[in-house]
Parts: sequence; C-alpha cells; structure tokens
Amino acid sequence: MLGSELEFHQGYRSTYRIWDEVLGEAWPIEKGLYESLLQEKKMIAIAIKDKTIAYISYEIFECEVSIYVIVVVPEHRRSGLATTLLNRVMHEAMEQGVNKATLCSFLSSPLWRAMPKDRVEAIAFFLANDWVNKGSSLDQICNIERYESPAFLARKHKPQGMDLGFVRPEETNVLLDFHSRYFPHWYPFYKDFIDQGKYENIVVLRINNLIVATCMLHYPGEIFSGSNWVKLMGPDCGAPSVLGVANEHRGGSLAFFIFDFAIKKLKVKGAKNAFINQSDAAAIYGRFGFSVAWDYVHLSKYISI
Repeated sequence: MLGSELEFHQGYRSTYRIWDEVLGEAWPIEKGLYESLLQEKKMIAIAIKDKTIAYISYEIFECEVSIYVIVVVPEHRRSGLATTLLNRVMHEAMEQGVNKATLCSFLSSPLWRAMPKDRVEAIAFFLANDWVNKGSSLDQICNIERYESPAFLARKHKPQGMDLGFVRPEETNVLLDFHSRYFPHWYPFYKDFIDQGKYENIVVLRINNLIVATCMLHYPGEIFSGSNWVKLMGPDCGAPSVLGVANEHRGGSLAFFIFDFAIKKLKVKGAKNAFINQSDAAAIYGRFGFSVAWDYVHLSKYISI
C-alpha cells in the first residue's frame, strides 16, 4: 500500500521517461519538444524516493482549469494516484474561484486539443469522476505528393472577378478588419503572422479586389497545431488552418477554391503530407482526399466546493 512514502512535488519535473514508457508507442514525441511544451505549464508530480511515478499537467485560467494530461506508471495504476492528483488540481482551482474544468483546452493545450478516443481507460476514469462527454472531433491527413484538383471542382461556378493569392503587404489592415468582423477568435493568429511578415503563409480569395475568404498555411518544418505529432504524420508535413468565408459569401464554392489553392501551395513548398487539426468539416475535406487520422472526445465538468 502507498502512503507516507509518497512525495508530492509542485512545479515542472522532467517526466518524459514516464510519457515514453506509457504513451510513447501510440503517441511518440521528441524529448526536447515534449519538455518545451510542458515546462511552462503547472505540474504536480508524485514520487517515491525521488523517482516520479505519476504526474498531472494543467493550467488555471480566469474562467476554467484545463487538464492537459495525467499519467501513472503501470505498476502503480488503480492505487488512487490519478484521483489524488485530479482532486488536488480541482481544489486549487476552486480556491481561485474557478468552477469549470476542461480536458485538453482547444486553444491552450500543448499536446492534444481533446482526449484521444484510443485512451479508453482514461476516458472511463474521467466519466467515472462525473465529467461529461461534450461531443467529438477529429484530425484529418492526406498525402499530397500527387495532389491534383478534384474533378468535382471543375463543375463548380467561379464568381466573376475571383482572384486567389497571398495577402499583399498593403492589404494587412483590410485583412485584420475582415477577421475582426467575421472571425474575431482567429484575429490574434493572423495578427501574429502579419507582425512576422509571413505574407506567404496567408492565402486570400478576393472578389473584385475585396477579401472575402482567408486561409493560413504552415509549411514543413514550421510549428502548427498538432505538429508535435510529426512522427505519426510522416515526413515533410504542412497544414492548412483557420479557413473562413465571409457570411454573405457562404453557400457557394469559395471554400473549395481557396482550400484547393492552399493545398497546391503546400505541395510547391515541399509538403508531402497535409494535416488538419480538429477538423470541423470532415465531409468537405474528404472530397479532397483527406481521411481521418485520429478521433477525440471533449470532456468537461462543473466543479464546486
């Protein structure tokens, strides 16, 4: 039985050994990248004679606490360690006035954006602790080495005056106004790219010189949401992301045209695979050859004293 021999450590400790032992086969990640992703997050670890046997990584925000990962070494599972760690974090959050907990926050999680469905025991653990299944999502991937525009695209109507290309330096204020109006939650991402001068990472679709749709591109070797799983994606992976069409121009084929253009640009830049993190349009991307890479479940819980 475990008891007084347990040591609790608050703050980051190197836990890559445990990750690699427990999850490394299914979710391989480079040690340096793993540690860089977690070292700025809050952590509680449990050790015996200074050897870590379990840990939880998390972050407390103004409105919620986000649990990123809980790992227990196999020989100490079902001994209450995961529950102990989770309860400590919930208590800390409640003391700060937070009443909601999420698993793998979409915007801030360093590893997953939701719980992978292949972690069956972990999902069962959270459900047993009164967490609620709030839905599912998925990642998609496609080999684009021989990518060509799908046949159905030739049958789609192209609006008169349509133009596709990278954002121009003189258009940056217009682009930011576009996102401030239509997609304010994406504004910081586009602003960051513009501040870095990464104009060729931003694709725009114009109609009569007016920006009506945008898409961000992440080329091979760049960091993007989900790029920590590059060992699973295959070599030279790029990613299209945050594709949006102005409200008054939806219902047509603009999303198809800008996505096709984006994939071709990734291919030109040397991408052999293209990855879509937390896809919300799986059926659409499937028409371009994308298949499901991983499924996820979204779990959350309201907490109170």
